[in-house]
Amino acid sequence: MIVYIFEKILGKFFLMIDNKPSSYYWLGLAWLGLAWLGLAWLGLAWLGCDS
Repeated sequence: MIVYIFEKILGKFFLMIDNKPSSYYWLGLAWLGLAWLGLAWLGLAWLGCDS
């Protein structure tokens, strides 16, 4: 379910990127956002396991 949501969001994102010349900038932003989400998720999982 979560993967499906991510695919929908990323699909729309990539569609937006295709129409813009600064696509690499947006692609970098997307990857940064995903990285931060991953780090936050790992942090929450680690805190959850710790307590």
